[in-house]
Amino acid sequence: PMPTAGFDAITEVCLGDAVDFTSSSTVVSGGLTPSWDFGDGNISSSTNPSHTYATIGFYTVQLSVESDFGCEDTYSSQVRVYPASVGGSVSGATTRCEDDDAVYTLSLSGQTGDVVRWERSLTGVDQWVSINNTSTTLDYSDLQENTYFRAVVQSGVCDEAPSSSALITIDPVSEGGIIDGSAEVCSGTNSTTLELSGYTGTIIDWEYSSSASGPWTSLATAATTYTAIDLIATTYYRAEVKNGVCGSDYSELGIVTVIPETVGGTLSGSTTRCADDDATYTLSLSGETGDVVRWERSLTGSDQWISINNTTTTLDYSDLQETTYFRAIVQNGVCEEEVSSTATIQIDELSEGGEISGSTEVCSGTNSTDLELSGYFGTILDWEYATSSSGPWTSLSHSASSYTATDLTTTTYYRAEVQNGVCSSDYSSIATVTVIPQTVGGSVSGSVTRCADDDATYTMTLSGHTG
Repeated sequence: PMPTAGFDAITEVCLGDAVDFTSSSTVVSGGLTPSWDFGDGNISSSTNPSHTYATIGFYTVQLSVESDFGCEDTYSSQVRVYPASVGGSVSGATTRCEDDDAVYTLSLSGQTGDVVRWERSLTGVDQWVSINNTSTTLDYSDLQENTYFRAVVQSGVCDEAPSSSALITIDPVSEGGIIDGSAEVCSGTNSTTLELSGYTGTIIDWEYSSSASGPWTSLATAATTYTAIDLIATTYYRAEVKNGVCGSDYSELGIVTVIPETVGGTLSGSTTRCADDDATYTLSLSGETGDVVRWERSLTGSDQWISINNTTTTLDYSDLQETTYFRAIVQNGVCEEEVSSTATIQIDELSEGGEISGSTEVCSGTNSTDLELSGYFGTILDWEYATSSSGPWTSLSHSASSYTATDLTTTTYYRAEVQNGVCSSDYSSIATVTVIPQTVGGSVSGSVTRCADDDATYTMTLSGHTG
């Protein structure tokens, strides 16, 4: 009997994939010997062989079977081998501004196979959404956020392959934002920090002008803050911001209003008074710019200032018991307070004459007595002497704290005159050097000559002596 050759196999395959052939040959009796020819120069004698083609193309596969009785039959079928799908590359990636409504085109090249669809994603990794387009170009417009596009390509029965992704970056519209920190400052030495907030994009520059309408001058700075220093006139500021490819935008204006700086002025009326002076005196302020907000006093002139509730330009004072410093505090608008010059009311303590030590008695003639002044307060103006404790007094033209009286022949009284500052002078206690006459030996009478064995009593007499 004649055999019947036949086989089953897929007729389309992707390059690199194996084709499994299953023989369906039959014979009424006996066995069959198969002989396969895969059409690419390769053969097989297996009943159900598997074969992988090395190149793409169309191949005619033939199966010949021979029965045990030498009868033969042949069956053939065609297999097509497709090249593997290649997604290719998408060109046209770009960056657009959010308000750009023009139409742009992406193009696919270098692909192997047919475009079966395009896809878009907001991540570029997953969540791809199909676009019904099988051409090699894709038009798009009005994108509001960054979007990735790719084409999906398939070659015959091969697996689909995605192309490279093209990213369309969407830059939000530039927003100039708001400048915080507008302020009033004092002319001259000042510092105001302005800060830009609420902006979208990159700061291109800061600009300033003496008028809100310009013209504007570049400050050549692109930081989020700008510090305006030492302004002497009101100045306006703005920042230019640009986000990506979008047009630039200007911020709202920041304003630094400049007012004349505070001048503390000058106090007149400094003087020196004695502690017992109870008259009323007046200090006066002049040359100030601004208003007096208070006066202050201090015992050091450098710290521990105590407020005085007085907002006029004059200050009366009296009965000061120690040196006191006064000053006025002046403020012009929002400018910092400034202090006036300091007026010093020096209070001199009362003069104290002190005590003279060293009072003594001396012998008339050659003598020397040291007198020492102590416990005094002030400056020694002079020493004076007198022969009576009630005067009259004669100057010694001597201002040391000690005095040596020499060769006195009569009792003498001494005092020192001391003065402290502007206070009246004061006299010390009185020291006395009492002078007594010199000692005189006198004369002894009764001189006589006697015998050694004379035991009578005789008398000698002293006269003319002092002491």
